[in-house]
Amino acid sequence: SNSEIQKHLYRNTINQQYQMNISGNTPFVNYYFSGGFDRSPGTLVGVKRNDRINLRSSNEFKITQKFSIEAGINYMQTNLSTGNNPGLNLNAGGSKGLYPYARLVDENGNPLSIVQNYRTRFTHDATQNGLLDWNYNPIQDITATNAKDVSKDIMLKTALRYKIIKSLNAELIYQYQDISSSNNIQYGGSSYTVRDLINKFTQIDEQTGAITRPVPLGDLMRLRNTYTKSHQGRAQLNYSQIFENGRHQISALAGMEIKDLATTGNLAEYYGYNPMTS
Repeated sequence: SNSEIQKHLYRNTINQQYQMNISGNTPFVNYYFSGGFDRSPGTLVGVKRNDRINLRSSNEFKITQKFSIEAGINYMQTNLSTGNNPGLNLNAGGSKGLYPYARLVDENGNPLSIVQNYRTRFTHDATQNGLLDWNYNPIQDITATNAKDVSKDIMLKTALRYKIIKSLNAELIYQYQDISSSNNIQYGGSSYTVRDLINKFTQIDEQTGAITRPVPLGDLMRLRNTYTKSHQGRAQLNYSQIFENGRHQISALAGMEIKDLATTGNLAEYYGYNPMTS
């Protein structure tokens, strides 16, 4: 029931946010730096880490009265580490909702199994015939899975600006961005995901009773990584002129831009994974 889910799969939490910035200027340099850190464990039981860091720096160097250089960097990183907690999405498998009388713990606080995909009689008989325990225990399954997500985004920007005349200036801008994301999910050998997968493919010889498992015992490791790199350049002329004490103004710009973007990635799955030997 929803009350059982709220009581045993959710928790109270405290969010933390920290922020700082430094800025200043001289006749020759303008500078700005900011940093931030957010930590939000989340209300779902099993979230071990959920944080984000932001760093930003922007500087302008005035070489002459007409020529200046701007350089900046932005960096962001997020880290998320969770278990397998479906929260309010907990169900009896497929599109079946969780039955009203479902309980997640007994009177002594011990985690209980619930019906998941298969009838209780079927899972009991399957275990008696040599298959792995096919019961689903939502609370125990939280710690049997470890999912880690890490994303990084770094952007570098530089600009050259030259004032040709009072109302006309030219800019050359270059920007580089590098984005990476990694998603690693390790399903422990005791997790329902692994036991269910192994049992589905297990073969039992009717004559000898020999058990063959095409999916090996052990953990299941799923890896997914993506990488994006981009280069962007822009040349631009800016014109702005005000006439007759500010009653009229003409603004115009002309420019050209070029961009190169490439995204790569890889996927992998390891069955029978052993973290001690891999």
